[in-house]
Amino acid sequence: MRTKYFTLILLSSILFTLPSCAKKKLTPTPFEARIGNTSVSVMQEFKDAYEDRDISEMRRLSTSDGFRQISVLMKDFDIAELDLNPKWLDIKDKEILLYMSWKGKWIKNNDTTNERGLALFILKRDSMRLDQVMRSSPFIYPLD
Repeated sequence: MRTKYFTLILLSSILFTLPSCAKKKLTPTPFEARIGNTSVSVMQEFKDAYEDRDISEMRRLSTSDGFRQISVLMKDFDIAELDLNPKWLDIKDKEILLYMSWKGKWIKNNDTTNERGLALFILKRDSMRLDQVMRSSPFIYPLD
């Protein structure tokens, strides 16, 4: 009788532990999510280069037209702190439309400028480089 209980307990413990040891099925990351993560990473790198005034890195992360559009409007500053938050992503045939809200603080000659807005960053899909900034660009501050 005692061996029957022992056998029953042993079998039931094996029965309940085997399914818990089974490997969970890993679901692959959707293609659109990978594109979204990459485009947000590119914009974070561009933001870091902008804050550091690293022109060569900004040029590397953007197309020639995109860099020209930004560099023409870019103002001089002593310190810039920019925070980008992704809001919406549209993936088109040849481009990625990334809407990001931003909040920034610029210091120039002890004058502080605080601004915020919503920008549309258009990236080339094949090269993942910034091609255009529409709506409220954070790269035009501080205003004179």
